[in-house]
Amino acid sequence: MAACPSCGAEILVGTWPFCPHGSILPGTAQGFEPVAVFKDSRGHFLFPGRAAQKPPAGYQRIELRTTAAVRKFEAEYGRTLKREHQAVAARDEAMYQVTRKPRLDQLRRELPHLSPRLRDVAQRVLERAAARSASADAARHNPGFYVEPFSKDQSNRMPWHDQDSRGKRK
Repeated sequence: MAACPSCGAEILVGTWPFCPHGSILPGTAQGFEPVAVFKDSRGHFLFPGRAAQKPPAGYQRIELRTTAAVRKFEAEYGRTLKREHQAVAARDEAMYQVTRKPRLDQLRRELPHLSPRLRDVAQRVLERAAARSASADAARHNPGFYVEPFSKDQSNRMPWHDQDSRGKRK
């Protein structure tokens, strides 16, 4: 075992080798207040402006205490948002099949009877409609959900100062 050359304190494995620094063990490594989210019985989430807020009636408070828990929540909620987006795209596609597809079919039938100038325009309309793929767009969709303090730092966000923050109010 080693001793601190300044104060003589015993330096153990897992403690910082310079006094007065203290332990660097994972149990004391949390450097942030827990992230709070509110969840109701149906699985809907609310995101409070401050971690100290109390949940509204019908909502349960969930605290994310580690970076791993925050990242896991980001991934799970991102997948939920993507599924919701895909459901909306599926409804849009169904509506497309009911409304626009018959009109495009009619345009295809009338194509040989159109003037050359209108035929060119109709061809472009039909090509654009054929290239449209709502399901492919929905599959590529990335909701981009993240918990801001874990994905942004001082280089890409403005500082916040108020009475509850550690800094002075400006």
